[in-house]
Amino acid sequence: MPSVRKVVDKINKACVEHNGKLKFVEFLAVVIEKRLEKVDILNPMQNEELQEIFDMIDVDHDGSITRDELVKVASGSGSGIDEKEVLELFSLFDTNGDGVVNFDEFKALM
Repeated sequence: MPSVRKVVDKINKACVEHNGKLKFVEFLAVVIEKRLEKVDILNPMQNEELQEIFDMIDVDHDGSITRDELVKVASGSGSGIDEKEVLELFSLFDTNGDGVVNFDEFKALM
């Protein structure tokens, strides 16, 4: 279990505006960073289930999810999430900044 100091340090590091208020997107960035450390510990069944979900979002089945694909799937899901929020989430998923989300980036968040 992390110490309180470590948690506070992570929050301060994640807070872009340095105002002591962590936005949801900033919070997700902290969670993603932690999940990336654990990417390789899924059992085969979990990995298979995540691959099926990834494949549903990867509309053109090229092995990566684009911004447009994520927006299209999210808007058709009835989730109530708007395009701006989808794009913010996409930027969190795209941890290497290449403009697409590969399966490793995707499963790190799940």
